[in-house]
Amino acid sequence: MINGFLLLASDHFNWQLVLLIVLILLFVVPKSRAAKSRPPHASQHPVARSAPAPRPKPTQPVTPLEHKLQERLQKVQAQRTVTRTLIGPAFLLQQALSHRAMTLYAQEMGISVQEVARACMELERAYSIGMPSETPSQGADPAVTTMLLRAGCRDDALLYYRLSSGATPQEAESAVNYLQELMSAGLLSLDEESRQPPDPFALHFLVRSGYRLLALRYYRERTGAPLLVAREALERF
Repeated sequence: MINGFLLLASDHFNWQLVLLIVLILLFVVPKSRAAKSRPPHASQHPVARSAPAPRPKPTQPVTPLEHKLQERLQKVQAQRTVTRTLIGPAFLLQQALSHRAMTLYAQEMGISVQEVARACMELERAYSIGMPSETPSQGADPAVTTMLLRAGCRDDALLYYRLSSGATPQEAESAVNYLQELMSAGLLSLDEESRQPPDPFALHFLVRSGYRLLALRYYRERTGAPLLVAREALERF
């Protein structure tokens, strides 16, 4: 009887041992395989997950009322621009229209704007249109003729000399050639003329012919006025 009990106990112990081995195989072997299949340094450097991109905020549709308000603002801004142009100095508006007309005429006729300006100046001189009320007392101002020659505008220098002095084309050609000879020889001195007041006709000619910078320089050299004062004075021409 004792032998049978020992045999039964040994069988029960064997079953427990077998069950323990099976459990070990079930839990230990899969973990070891997973560790072997994992790439090296995977546990040391975990992969950082990228932050999700921010979602774009939905744009609110423009309502018809907002669209009308935007159109009204644009119209108001355009009206203000036109108003500033119209209430500005009459001289600026007249100059803009005159330059536009000469540009269109030059394009239609296939000539330069300077040629159109010279033709307009000759017509104004012939019919006394747009000329200053004061007649130049000294005739052609050598300083103005010299400025135009130094700027490379010989044709306009000839035109100015003819219009201001009443000389013929041949006489103007001879006078301008003589001035150029004096300039080349360094014998031309305008110190005496610089003390005289500016010639209104010369200022008018320079401004209407597109030489506004030369007109400013001429006025300042004759009067010694600051730049802002010279600009205001040229508005009359």
